Amino acid sequence: MRYTVYNKAMKRPVFQTNNLEEAINYTRRHPRKSRRHCIYDDKLKTFDIKKIRLAAGI
Repeated sequence: MRYTVYNKAMKRPVFQTNNLEEAINYTRRHPRKSRRHCIYDDKLKTFDIKKIRLAAGI
């Protein structure tokens, strides 16, 4: 699976990884900016983190 972290303000990808935990940690490393980030799952084609976590089993 491919996860892409998007910056909502600029509407562009800022980080890509195959590991969901890495993507979540990326948003946590930037706590002030984490509200600007959203994670997109290329396989499920969704930004909904609850669905992504459920599919990944986290």
